[in-house]
Amino acid sequence: MAARAGAPDPAGWFGENLTTAGVDVDAALVGERWRVGSALLEACGPRKPCGTFALRMGVPGWIARFGARGRSGAYLAVLEPGSIATGDAVDVVHRPDHGVDMVRVFRALHDPGAAREVLAAGCLRPPERARRAGRRQGLTRAEESV
Repeated sequence: MAARAGAPDPAGWFGENLTTAGVDVDAALVGERWRVGSALLEACGPRKPCGTFALRMGVPGWIARFGARGRSGAYLAVLEPGSIATGDAVDVVHRPDHGVDMVRVFRALHDPGAAREVLAAGCLRPPERARRAGRRQGLTRAEESV
């Protein structure tokens, strides 16, 4: 998604540390593990737009635009440090069976039903699980007061 009409986005513009080709990062499941070069990485959650990112983009309404796209990419935890070089394959070495991908977790940020499903799958790391549970409780209380 070009930040500025007609201008290509330079490498790293979106804050990415790893750029892939031919890999649908949004389809990665929470807890999916990838061997890239000699490093072992784990998809742990979707990227979330913030005010700092929006200021850097310099596009009015950037956070809403990013969120409306519904595809955010993924944060990858480094489980085993290693070297990664241009052209290294992304080999999926573990794929959990819970079916919760990055798009579904991203949707759970704003959808109480999706949040309940993601929490019920039990696939989030403890800090992420606590954030989603708190958000879900807040949304649930708001729904009950309507």
